[in-house]
Amino acid sequence: MDRKKTILLTARKHFSRYGYSKTTMEEVARDCEITKPTLYSYFPGKTELFRAVIDCEQSECYAMIEEAVAGVTSAAGKLRAYAAMQVESIKRFINIGELSSQAFLDFHPEVIKVYNVYRKKEEGFIRKWIESGIKSKEFEPIEAASAARFYYLQLAALKFDILVFNNFDNPADVSEEDKADILKNETDNFVNLFLQGLLRRDNTI
Repeated sequence: MDRKKTILLTARKHFSRYGYSKTTMEEVARDCEITKPTLYSYFPGKTELFRAVIDCEQSECYAMIEEAVAGVTSAAGKLRAYAAMQVESIKRFINIGELSSQAFLDFHPEVIKVYNVYRKKEEGFIRKWIESGIKSKEFEPIEAASAARFYYLQLAALKFDILVFNNFDNPADVSEEDKADILKNETDNFVNLFLQGLLRRDNTI
């Protein structure tokens, strides 16, 4: 594995576990077994390193989205596949021990700035699917941009509610893996309700 990739993988672990604010270049360099000057020769600062990590993550995410919806012909099916992919992505991070509430709750301005860029792009995917459903008469005529924003934000809210705030029965007895299963069930319930409001009355889900 080349050094730059090693740096990005190591930095991803730190950002995922500790958040942007508590991750330091010193710790990343130490875990990569390189000096700080060497790390800075690849990335001028933490901001640039964070953006590079997120760029890699989002490239993987977009590839997963494309794979999830490939061959799915209905707009409703694409919305379902997207939501399922979001849950699978969370499960992957849990399985490799790279997810913590600290990262979820880090609202550093740089985190928000990067989040907003990629949020708009993902909302664009959702809007396109909804618009295609309206055009094909699969969905009722609605304001697609608002529906896409609501869909994206509600999926994000479910992650916070379950993974961070433990808003479910008997949270003390639930493992991280169990949380992912709860998230899947709640996500499925939301998607069903959302699609009931979108589908034309002569369609079924």
